[in-house]
Amino acid sequence: IQEKLSKKTIGVLISDLKKETDLFPQLTELIDTADKCLKCRNYLAHRFFYEYAVHFLSEQGRKKMKEKLELLIDLFSDFNQELENFLSLFDDKVGISKKI
Repeated sequence: IQEKLSKKTIGVLISDLKKETDLFPQLTELIDTADKCLKCRNYLAHRFFYEYAVHFLSEQGRKKMKEKLELLIDLFSDFNQELENFLSLFDDKVGISKKI
């Protein structure tokens, strides 16, 4: 399963999840956040450094860049926690122990 899933893009995985909201209604909010994270990831990968190129030349500009990146880090971290919380609902069903 992991090999098959790892070949898909994040956008395709999100589309696949959208098909499962009837089975798991709590996925709806998670998918909305995933869509937002994907857009932010694409912005970071494709436009951020182009848009902030001039900012990189000054200390104040780098501070603005850092602030923007910290907001993105918070968004991605929050989503990661939401995803872990959702997946933990299935731990017992698949035999994952909560003991570490």
